[in-house]
Amino acid sequence: MLSTYPKSARVKALYGEAFLLRAYLHFMLVNIWAQPYSNQTTDPGIPYITKPEKEALVDYKRQTVNEVYEMIEKDLKRGITLVDDEYYKHPKFHFNKKAAYAFASRFYLMKGDWEQVVAYADYVLGGDPKTQLRPWRTYASELEFRHQDLFRRYANPDEPANLLLTTTESRLARTLPNEKYGSTFNTVDKVFAQKGIEGGGDYAKMNFIGTYIFTSGVLGIPSSRYLAKFDELSTTESVGSKPRGMYVTNVLFTTDEVLLNRMEAHAMLKNYSKSIDDLLQYTQGKFGFMPSLDRDVYTTTNRSNYETYTPFYGMTLKQLALVKTIVGFRQQEFYQEGLRWFDLRRFHIAVKRSSKSNYYFPLEKNDPRKLLQIPAEAINRGLEANPRERNEALH
Repeated sequence: MLSTYPKSARVKALYGEAFLLRAYLHFMLVNIWAQPYSNQTTDPGIPYITKPEKEALVDYKRQTVNEVYEMIEKDLKRGITLVDDEYYKHPKFHFNKKAAYAFASRFYLMKGDWEQVVAYADYVLGGDPKTQLRPWRTYASELEFRHQDLFRRYANPDEPANLLLTTTESRLARTLPNEKYGSTFNTVDKVFAQKGIEGGGDYAKMNFIGTYIFTSGVLGIPSSRYLAKFDELSTTESVGSKPRGMYVTNVLFTTDEVLLNRMEAHAMLKNYSKSIDDLLQYTQGKFGFMPSLDRDVYTTTNRSNYETYTPFYGMTLKQLALVKTIVGFRQQEFYQEGLRWFDLRRFHIAVKRSSKSNYYFPLEKNDPRKLLQIPAEAINRGLEANPRERNEALH
């Protein structure tokens, strides 16, 4: 316990970051290996580790998702109280105060605790959010003829939109340009040119393909496209037939996500005007324009969209309209970064790809394959396995 250690300000700050890291890592694990948070208190979660182990092999048990969230929240609140940016030479490579509040806005979004989302987001965004967002229009202008250099701006600690950065051993910077079955012009067109504000006339489909600056792949596949968001930091081991020692910088939290979180929370609180205000700040700060639409348009949608978006809480038609638009912006902003997976899970969105293979089965709304299987070693040690069989009755 913290009370048994020296209580200098620096030690408290170090413990604050440690609590935040423990909360964040368990949050990521429970959102990959367990069901999304809901009112079902018995859903199996993950073990929550609160102390260093002295034995190589330890028997753990899976706590429920809700129990894991309770422990995450405890660590998160304690970490936010203790963390102090004063002791960081490079704060964006540490769990700094704003990054902690950004994490809190994501955590409470998953729980559906909307007032908390707004409170934590307000601290991060201040009074003029549009000045802190990732300026894609500026990126497109400055990197017009060298899209492949996007990573120099995207993961830069001097970029105001970036709140928390980390490096990970990965080949991603090398594999994205060579991805045979990756993103193509057709998928980019679907996500970045065919989405917008439903019923918004000229804004019903907003073409951002020239704003989110895609690069053509290098495999000789004419339709291959990728975003050069990831750099490569390599060692002398990174060459040869079996390269190692390659690292990429990951942007873990941004002001863009925080504003989208607050936008959604305001919608769910029925603060529709505030949600729309945030949306207009978002488009102005990132793309340099504000849609000129009657506000009623933003809160109007077809009831059939209830079949697509089914979170554990209910939504009015106005909430659904705004959430649908916000989720579209989220898909664009975090393209190729993995956050889309969180939305697919919490809204129970089905994913259906184009495939002629007899072995391809679309990912259904409540498909058990949305949970990764517990590692075999852990199952052998007694951890309960996740169900992975498809429900044939659905097909």
